[in-house]
Amino acid sequence: MTPIHHQLETLTPQEKLNLIKTLQKKIETQPNSDINPIIHYEKQQLLPLIATGELTKVTSATIAYLPIKDSTISQPIKTIFQNLPTLFNIYRLSFGSIGLIVLPIDENDLYESKTLIQTKLKQAIQLCSFIGANCISLAGLLPSITQYGKEIQSLIPKNIKLSVTTGHATTTATVLITLENILQQNQRKITNEILGFLGLGSIGQSTLKLILTTLPHPKEIILCDIPAMKNLINKLISDIKQLGYQGKITYFESKENAPENFYKASVIIGATNQANILKINKLNPNTIVIDDSIPHCFDADQAYQRMQTKKDIICIEAGIINAPNNIQENRYYPDEIKPYLAYLPRIIINRKNKEITSCILSSLLTATHNELPPSTGITNNNLAKKHLNILNKMNFHAPNPRINGKDIPI
Repeated sequence: MTPIHHQLETLTPQEKLNLIKTLQKKIETQPNSDINPIIHYEKQQLLPLIATGELTKVTSATIAYLPIKDSTISQPIKTIFQNLPTLFNIYRLSFGSIGLIVLPIDENDLYESKTLIQTKLKQAIQLCSFIGANCISLAGLLPSITQYGKEIQSLIPKNIKLSVTTGHATTTATVLITLENILQQNQRKITNEILGFLGLGSIGQSTLKLILTTLPHPKEIILCDIPAMKNLINKLISDIKQLGYQGKITYFESKENAPENFYKASVIIGATNQANILKINKLNPNTIVIDDSIPHCFDADQAYQRMQTKKDIICIEAGIINAPNNIQENRYYPDEIKPYLAYLPRIIINRKNKEITSCILSSLLTATHNELPPSTGITNNNLAKKHLNILNKMNFHAPNPRINGKDIPI
């Protein structure tokens, strides 16, 4: 048999280029596993590797928590983490690196123990500083339980130079990029759509305003949130009109479930912390749902099944974006954690080689771009525009539509 290097020598330059492209495509499309060359799995914790110089320090960091309600699952993971904030991932992009720090806190802890959260956040801040980060962003529900990051600012010691950003400006821009992409893929125009917003917190409000200031306007807007938001709705509607919107605007209150009239929307942006309030069986055919809710505002398994069988709706995640190049990653991967991987976010564990969540990317964008200052509180529309422009300029783009770490059925 002819040695492989002799076979390669017989190829023309164009044939070699085609072979390289084919191999790159195979690497990018294969599911992540222990042999994925993009992800470097580490049996030992990443922190000692930084302390000893085996890994370089990071540019920025993101603080997250365990998005798990079942304490029988979360407690063993906390034990693996020695009940301390843990550097779980390091993402390395061409313009810097990001450390993902996971707090030993689950979803139950978020609202039950303010003291515990503050203690673990203080520890995480020290860890962020030690590994070299100069800006941190917040994942999941951490912005909403810390007054959109303002409470975290007060926990930073004066001797530590560390800024805080919610990450919402990048997420807002990513939602818009996802919206544009899915409409284009399906040959639909936003001017023909009834645009529904389920959840009008920071992400919902900022996404709506960014759409109205950068895209053609939808023919109708439907707003929906819990009764506690009612006092803010008149101000939001006034803002919408000041942005030049002249179509019909309707507001509905939601309690345990989205109201029947909300299902009139043909494109739905989910940005709520109420799980499964949007019922898959009530969605009209041809409805598109772009969800940045935490957890999902619909049953992802039911959505996937309907997309697989009826193929008459589209339900996708909105918090992911593709980098122009592969993102190298060091991941803490001890044997003890393997039984619990199925309970961790699919968009983290099953990410493709160029994918990154917007809240994680946000810390690096803020740390490396002077025109993107750290932002707490409700996202400013002008800042969201700047994040959108930077993402487009750097050739970040929408990934293949996915839900819970799986490509949606086409």
